[in-house]
Amino acid sequence: MAVRSEVFREVGGFRLDFGKVGAISRPEDTDLCIRLGKARADAEIVYVPDAKVSHRVGPERTRFGFFIKRCYLEGRGKVELARHNDGNDDLGDERTYLSRTIPQGVYRNLRQGTTEPDINKLRRAGAIVGGVFAAGSGAVVSFLRK
Repeated sequence: MAVRSEVFREVGGFRLDFGKVGAISRPEDTDLCIRLGKARADAEIVYVPDAKVSHRVGPERTRFGFFIKRCYLEGRGKVELARHNDGNDDLGDERTYLSRTIPQGVYRNLRQGTTEPDINKLRRAGAIVGGVFAAGSGAVVSFLRK
C-alpha cells in the first residue's frame, strides 16, 4: 500500500490509539483507507498486478490455529473499527465480502472437492467456514464488552 504523504498527513496518518497493541488487533490499515476515502472522494486505488513484494511469512502463520486466532481478532477489530468511524456505514466492503465472496469460495471449493475429488479443497471450504465463525465470535465478544 502506498499513499501520497500530503494526503496521509491530511487525515492524521495512522491513529495512535488504534492498531495492533498487545493481544488486541485492530485493522488500522482499513481505518486509514476509510478516512482517506472520506477526505478525498475523488481519489483512486490503483492495482498493480506486476508489483513485486518480498514478505516473509513464518511457518507458524501457516497453521490452522493461527488462521482461526487471526479471524477471531479480525472480527473483534471490525467492531472497534465501526466504533471509531461512522458505524456500519463504513463497513460496506466487509459486508459484501461476507455475503458474496465468502459463500462463493465455500461453494467453489466444495464443488471442486467433490467433482475432482480433492480433499484439500474440502478442507479449504471447512477452513473458510471455521474462519467466519471465529470472526463472528470475536465480533460478538467486542460488541458485548463495549
